[in-house]
Amino acid sequence: MDKPEYCVVALSGGKDSTAMLLGMLERRMQIDGILFCDTGLEFPAMYAHLEKLEKDTGRSPA
Repeated sequence: MDKPEYCVVALSGGKDSTAMLLGMLERRMQIDGILFCDTGLEFPAMYAHLEKLEKDTGRSPA
């Protein structure tokens, strides 16, 4: 029996993972979850970027 696919995007918040997420959304690819691992040492600009990304895409990292 085949297992259902579950697609999780690892989002660091940098340019590459942000571009990957946006490209996947543009292509309407399956995204079941977005994972951001907060170290507690992020710069304030990172949190601002993640908030803007969430607002612009309607998707939020877990």
